[in-house]
Amino acid sequence: MRENKLYRWKLCVALLLLVLGTSTCSEVIDLDGDQESGQVVIFGRLTNGAWGNFVEVSATGPQGGVPVPETTAIVQISNDRGETERMFHIDSGRYEFPAGTTFGEEGVGYTLTVSAAGVTYTSDMEVIPQNYGRETMSWELRDIESITSSGASITQTVVTVSARTDFDEELPDAFYQRWDIEEAYTYLGTFLPFNRFPRAGGQVQCYVTGDLNEQTIFLHNGEENRATTIADRVFTNRLAEASFQTLHYFNLVRNSLTKEAYEYW
Repeated sequence: MRENKLYRWKLCVALLLLVLGTSTCSEVIDLDGDQESGQVVIFGRLTNGAWGNFVEVSATGPQGGVPVPETTAIVQISNDRGETERMFHIDSGRYEFPAGTTFGEEGVGYTLTVSAAGVTYTSDMEVIPQNYGRETMSWELRDIESITSSGASITQTVVTVSARTDFDEELPDAFYQRWDIEEAYTYLGTFLPFNRFPRAGGQVQCYVTGDLNEQTIFLHNGEENRATTIADRVFTNRLAEASFQTLHYFNLVRNSLTKEAYEYW
């Protein structure tokens, strides 16, 4: 790590390495292999916390084109106790609970119901698996070399985020895990002149979030691998650029999966 790099990028490395040892249930949905448009696609995550719960509803586009978000669906999750919580549309076909809502619980069964385009879809009931471990995250600033498309060698500064996982000493015969890493940061946007409610200074604080492992899937099969520790693994090498001029957060989410969900991923 070089101090001049820290100064140049003004890295506010109170990087909040937020570890969420959440448990998750997922529903596998088999789609026909044809290219017919208008088929409803449903994907989501239910955790035992107030953060990370969502359902995305869309329809397939013509000839494999970009999916069309479904913004008027009715999305509800019910448990085996007879309780039901509704999710509300946020943006681009994504539905979430009201802020602060906690509904998922380990060992409880849940069913997802989605009504879209005049049809109601209901998943089989699944039980949220137990959480068996915890993470210790770390980061470092370093230079890496890469080759451009023209064959030139360049050096780039990246933030490398890694984590060590420690599982409980007593584990079940089979358990399955998946990790997601996400980032969030702030930046100052500028109000346009015609904005009806301008603020002092003409700026507003905006928030950006994004997935960092869209091209990589991190999985663990606890039935085949009985180790209680997974040594430090690199989850992302994030290019250090302008977004690091403000506070930058990395969130690592470990999902406890059913066997069916593990096989799907």
